[in-house]
Amino acid sequence: MSMASKWSIHRMLSGSPTVAAHIPATRPFNHSSFTSLLKKYKQVFIKPVGGSRGRGVIKVSALEGTKYRVHVYNKKVIFNSSTAVYKYARKLLGSTRCIVQKGIPLANIYGRPFDIRVMVQRTSRDKPWHVTGMLAKVAGRNYVITNVRRSRGRVVPFSSVVKSTAVKQRINSLALATANRLAVFHPGLRTIGLDVGITSGGRVYLIEANSRPMLALFKRLSDRSSYRRIVAYHRAKDNNS
Repeated sequence: MSMASKWSIHRMLSGSPTVAAHIPATRPFNHSSFTSLLKKYKQVFIKPVGGSRGRGVIKVSALEGTKYRVHVYNKKVIFNSSTAVYKYARKLLGSTRCIVQKGIPLANIYGRPFDIRVMVQRTSRDKPWHVTGMLAKVAGRNYVITNVRRSRGRVVPFSSVVKSTAVKQRINSLALATANRLAVFHPGLRTIGLDVGITSGGRVYLIEANSRPMLALFKRLSDRSSYRRIVAYHRAKDNNS
């Protein structure tokens, strides 16, 4: 089952106070919302509403004075005004509908940003959700997106980047609350992949939710126990379909 666009998912999740507290400020992408969020947060991401695997993601950072840095995949360009940035982004994206989102200062490992992929699954619609696996996706060199294939990044065990039990509990609670909220609108959902960002101070943000996550991402870990558990849940789903 496929869920709706990023903007639709954002609106669904914003209706849950528990989940909304962890969602970065997000607006439909236009000149007004772009300049407003960029002025307020100094760093924003522009994302196609139907995009996946980091495709078309643009990072914009305010520098000193009136200069701005645009980071697309592994390339950087400097502009002298936010209007010039907007025109450049719109030219790159064409007529594609997008959102603009507050930039999360992701924690780093090996000098590169990472986020957490969290798998949340259930065996049937009347069964409870479970967190079945977590790992860290580390961006490739010079990339700001953590999609492993697109940025030539890597995956590492969750335990190697998150040592705090409190942070792990916050991620678990957020993941389960997100799954329960999405199931209100999509009761047939049984597998969800969440991308969760963590700041260096331990604050947790929900970046994205995907109803068709790559299960094989967990196959890259040397410990295959999470992968086996995820596949077992997925097969149970197939048997109950």
